[in-house]
Amino acid sequence: MNKNVYLNIHSYYSLRYGTMPVEKIVAEAARHGIPALALTDINNTMGIMDFVRACREQGIKPLAGIEFRNENTCLYTALARNNEGFLEINDFLTQINKSKEPPPPDPPPFKNAYAVFPFGSKKPDGLLDNEMVGIRPRETKKLVS
Repeated sequence: MNKNVYLNIHSYYSLRYGTMPVEKIVAEAARHGIPALALTDINNTMGIMDFVRACREQGIKPLAGIEFRNENTCLYTALARNNEGFLEINDFLTQINKSKEPPPPDPPPFKNAYAVFPFGSKKPDGLLDNEMVGIRPRETKKLVS
C-alpha cells in the first residue's frame, strides 16, 4: 500500500486550478493505494459531500479543507480535524464571503482545524499550536543551505 497522503487536492470546483470531478480524483487515489486524501478546493467546500461519499466507497480516509487564496496567492490551507473543525472553517469562509473582502493574511486560531502556510510565507517561531508550514516535494532542497 502507498503510504503517501495528499493534503492539497483541487477538484473542478477550484475554477482554473482543478479539472477533475471528485469521484475521478478518489478513483485515481484508490488505484494508487493512497490511504488518505484531503480535498482543499479554493475558497469553497462545494465538493466535500461527494468527496466523502466517494472516499468511503473506496476505503480512503477523507480529509476536508479549504485553500484560502487572495487572487492568485495562496495564504493558507485549513484542514478540519473533525466535524467541529469543518464547521469552524466553513463559518470562517462564510464571514469572508459576507464581508466581500479577501481572506485575511492570518486565519483565526482554529480549535478543531489546522492551518498550513506555504513554505517561506511565515516564520516557524510565529506559528500557533494549530499552525504549521507545508513543504512541497520540490521545496525540500531549500531546507538545506
